[in-house]
Parts: sequence; C-alpha cells; structure tokens
Amino acid sequence: MDKVDPFVCQSVSMDKVVPILCTSVKHNDTDFQSNIVLTKEEKEVSGDESGVTCIDVPADDASLTNNTEEIGDQVSSVTKPYQCKVCSLTFTYNSHLARHTRTHTGEKAYQCAVCNKEFVEGGTLKKHMRTHTGDTPYQCDVCNKAFTQKGSLTSHMKAVHSGLKPHQCEVCNKDFSVAGKLKIHMRTHTGEKPYKCGECNKVFSASSSLKKHMKIHTGERSYQCDDCLLLFKDSSHLTVHKRTHTGEKPYKCEICNQRFAGNGNLTVHKKTHSDEKPYKCESCSSAFSRNSDLNRHKKTHKIDKL
Repeated sequence: MDKVDPFVCQSVSMDKVVPILCTSVKHNDTDFQSNIVLTKEEKEVSGDESGVTCIDVPADDASLTNNTEEIGDQVSSVTKPYQCKVCSLTFTYNSHLARHTRTHTGEKAYQCAVCNKEFVEGGTLKKHMRTHTGDTPYQCDVCNKAFTQKGSLTSHMKAVHSGLKPHQCEVCNKDFSVAGKLKIHMRTHTGEKPYKCGECNKVFSASSSLKKHMKIHTGERSYQCDDCLLLFKDSSHLTVHKRTHTGEKPYKCEICNQRFAGNGNLTVHKKTHSDEKPYKCESCSSAFSRNSDLNRHKKTHKIDKL
C-alpha cells in the first residue's frame, strides 16, 4: 500500500481560499505530487469541481521540512492573490484591494446625503451619519452617557471613570487622563491658537472649537430631531433636546436632588446653592447666579426709561 503523507492544500469556497491539511493523496517517497493550482475561472473551464487545489509538496519528511518556508510563500500567494501595484500589499478579496487602493489615490467614493462630506470607506460614512441622526448606540454603564462611536466611549471611560490621570502639565502640575487633553491644555500656557477661522480670522486652541464656531457663519443645522423635526447646530444639543420628549433627566443635584436633562443646566443650577453670582448688571450693582435672571432684570431698566 502506498504511503500517505500530508499535503498543504487550498480549500476553495466561493472567493475565499483557506489553507487546510490534506492527507487524501497517496504517493511514494521519491515522487512529488503535483497538482496545478486552478483559479475559479480555470476550474469552470476545466470542469474540475473538486473544490480542493494542492501546492507542490515533497513526499519525504526531510524535504517537507526544508521546503516549509517555500510552501508558506506559495500558500500566501494563493490565499492573498490580489496585490497592490503601489505598495505591494496583498489581499484575500478584490474588494479589499479596491478599498486599500483609495488610500493611495485619495478617492472618496462615499458621500453623505445630508452635508455632502465625502469618505474613503462606507463604514466611516455610516459612523458619520450618526452625527446627523443623533443615534448614540454606545452607552456608558456607569453614568449612562451615550456616544456615536465605540472609540468615544472607550476614551470617556478612561478619562472620566478610570480615575487615572497619568499625563501631567509641567507648568501647573494639573493632571489629565489622556495626552490629547494635556496638549490642548498646554496652549493655555503658551497662548498658541493654531486653528483660524477663514471667515473672520478668529483663532482657537482646539479644532473642535473652530468647528463649532464655523456654524455661526454657515448657519448649518444638520442635526434633526426625529420627533418634532427641529434642527440643531450641535449633536450634543440634539441629544439634550431629545430628553424633552422622553422625559429623561440623568443629571442630579447632589444638594437638593433636583434633576436636569443637560449637564449645563445642572452647572447653572448649582450656582443657586452658592454665593457665586458671575452675571452682573451694567446699569446697577445687581448680580445674578444665572444669565437668564440677569436678562430678566435688564428689562426692568427698560421699563423705567419709558
């Protein structure tokens, strides 16, 4: 009975090629078992429907060991037959190669139907669309704050709930949970404001601040409420607004237990428990803890003038 030795083969299923260990071919110690590796198209022409293609492998154990590296290269060339002409990276699927090629060409084939922003990958466009819909599928288990992207939730957990602040400012010794926040903070010491508005030349220390500022000029309101169709300039404003429909109030005052839909509202409320009154009337010496109270007070001066 002929000896049966393992061969490194390719199991072909649709367009996917997976390396497997084949022991189905009988051969003798001196011969090489050779089978031509067929492409899907070649299989259809030749009538070979076996679904298995083999790579030349020596029968004896010593030769098999000596040729392991060569066999591995052959397997790789079959499992990843699509090669980039620019950087020579190889891919299993032609669609993956096409997507990769866009990183070289700069082509952005996916466009947002709301703001016309373009993207290289469809997955990135999908994440971007959440900034318009207000969809926040990633929720923090600790404080229930929700995010549009998983990465944002991860950063939130590290920055807010981990308690770790390994990045320290060399000037004032203030600690930060992430390096990016320290970098932005350092600009408060250096005065650096590298982000400049092309419309009014106003400068900012953070790109996010410039992005929000630009909406003053464009009037863009791309975040729409699904319930009442109101539009907002910022996704966070839409998130807070949605709570007027759901009744959700996740922010609670630790002093009086009053709850609020937005963290900003809670911050303003806390001032009512302190002596802090940062909002001062320019017409008299009155001061208020809330800006809304100051505006209401200003109307009394207008009435006096009538």
